[in-house]
Amino acid sequence: MKDKFNPNLLIEVDGGVDVSNIREVVESGANVIVAGSAVFKNNDVEGNIKNLRGALK
Repeated sequence: MKDKFNPNLLIEVDGGVDVSNIREVVESGANVIVAGSAVFKNNDVEGNIKNLRGALK
């Protein structure tokens, strides 16, 4: 439906996204990810972002 009516539509998922499910979230169509808790946990923002990106490879 997105491709038919608005291929530029942004689908955002906010909350509950972490390294264990980010791949599934993106594969399900989300193209905007908000992962605040996953990014800021353990005061290691850089490492957490690296891990999230790595989970998508």
